[in-house]
Amino acid sequence: MIAFGTGTSLEGQVNAPAGGVCVDLHDMNKVLEVHADDLDCVIQPGVTRKALNEHLRDQGVFFPIDPGADASLGGMASTRASGTNAVRYGHHARQRAGAQSRACDGAIITTGTRAKKSSAGYDLTHLFVGAEGTLGIISELTIKLRGIPETIAAAACSFETVRRRLPGDNSRDSDRYSVARIELLNAEQVRACNPIRN
Repeated sequence: MIAFGTGTSLEGQVNAPAGGVCVDLHDMNKVLEVHADDLDCVIQPGVTRKALNEHLRDQGVFFPIDPGADASLGGMASTRASGTNAVRYGHHARQRAGAQSRACDGAIITTGTRAKKSSAGYDLTHLFVGAEGTLGIISELTIKLRGIPETIAAAACSFETVRRRLPGDNSRDSDRYSVARIELLNAEQVRACNPIRN
């Protein structure tokens, strides 16, 4: 059984070299509950990042993980997605509070709760994050939200070499400057991104 969200992943998780059954979760795309004051929401796995943030935009909160494509949240959880926002917000495992999954025998496995703090029992939620559907297909997610920043600014910095990038400890710099998104490209990557001119 192979779960399919939006097909935006580049790692080939939906490839089935030994055959199997593909389960399309595209139509499981409802936002079930939003708790803006508690900074969390409950969604179905087919909800995409853009659709969720559009749904949340008037409530002062957003979902920060951006893997560079309009991925489904179930797929992002299954692959432990991150992206350029990981500098400030981390990867998907840090944004997930709980889940409901279906095992191959149809059993429903519920992990985690909306509680902000819990030390009781096994941390099965983080076991399912990144398991790519091998432990079960995610059918519902409880995810953490963040407040929308008051202001956002962007900058591009050039360095003579990759080694001469910003000095110092990156985590300390990101706290000092409130960096949310960062990408470092070497000369070869810049050439690949820029259009070829004849």
